[in-house]
Amino acid sequence: WVHGFCDTLQLLKKALPDEASYKLGDLHRSQLGATFEAHNAASDVAALDDLIRHVPVDIEGSAITLESAISVLDDKGKCAERRSTFDKIVQDKALSSRTAAKAAARDLSCRHLKKAHGRPGGIAGLFQEPAAHGCRVTKNKCIIAAVSQYFAEQSASCLHVLCASRSVLMLNCLLVTSCLVCPQFE
Repeated sequence: WVHGFCDTLQLLKKALPDEASYKLGDLHRSQLGATFEAHNAASDVAALDDLIRHVPVDIEGSAITLESAISVLDDKGKCAERRSTFDKIVQDKALSSRTAAKAAARDLSCRHLKKAHGRPGGIAGLFQEPAAHGCRVTKNKCIIAAVSQYFAEQSASCLHVLCASRSVLMLNCLLVTSCLVCPQFE
């Protein structure tokens, strides 16, 4: 049964900071004075087991449970989904791929940016929101200005299309009304 996972390389680096190499064969030789058949799965596992039992490491304190590992993978999948919502704004060069990834990792999607743009505080308020590690995304005024400008242009473009659609609709209504009252169409 699998009870949990841990990165034994990190544990061994912490426990043995002065080693010249952290290859399993080198560690096994320097710590146990023995060699083994490297790159053979069963031998590798047995060698690592011997090494971990010999070197004082805190496996229990470093291990994550199977449920935690699944949760991390699920979170990464959701983060990738959120990241994909930024594809257009990244493609249009209003936001860097790195900043989009950071925003997605902070539970934001492009939809959140669109909503924030129309609210008091706007993009700056959302990006600069305090978080445990500093700010939520960035305090960089150039990035905030570029993203704000992008959504302002998107809003203006949508407004232009909406106005054009309303103008066409009003023109059609006028034509229909004119036709209804115009004697030459009777």
